[in-house]
Amino acid sequence: MKQQSGMTLLELLIATAILAIMAGMGLLGIQSLMLAEERVGQQESEWRSRNLMAFRITQDVQMALNEPQGTDSPFSGQSNRFELMRFQSALMPHSDASQTPIHDVVQVAWYWRGGQLYRATRPWLQRHDEQQWQAQVMADIKQFRCEYKGFDGQVSPQWPQSNQALQALPKHIKCQLVDDQERRSEWLLTPWSGT
Repeated sequence: MKQQSGMTLLELLIATAILAIMAGMGLLGIQSLMLAEERVGQQESEWRSRNLMAFRITQDVQMALNEPQGTDSPFSGQSNRFELMRFQSALMPHSDASQTPIHDVVQVAWYWRGGQLYRATRPWLQRHDEQQWQAQVMADIKQFRCEYKGFDGQVSPQWPQSNQALQALPKHIKCQLVDDQERRSEWLLTPWSGT
């Protein structure tokens, strides 16, 4: 009897089938890793955007001017919008607002419209020109509601409150957000001057 040295055709077909199955499983694994990496990248981008939004709104409120510029109130708010005046730069040029260069003051508005949260700015000197607003979409959200707490502890959906007309800034601003994925956030913002 002769000894066989090699593989039969059946053994070769079985080995090829096993290799094909293993290669297919490897490709599926690589594809799922690539999809997971893409999802993580999207979530990271979303969280960066949310962090930027939180930083910007916090910075705007903390830098709000407490002193009126001319006859304009430095802060006004409704349930889904608030406007404030602040310095253009993050550093306050003077401790006394009466010494503040007027060209360094900007108006900032945060508002919700059409399922999006906007941040708009314009130079205070051009406050009567509605065309000067420069708006930027900060996030897609389903709901944005704010309440304003005065120094007397009263909470209202608008500012100034009728009995708080002399106070320029609220003590706290409480904003509630619901994003397009039904995640809820609640922010408690405190103006720097109100602390």
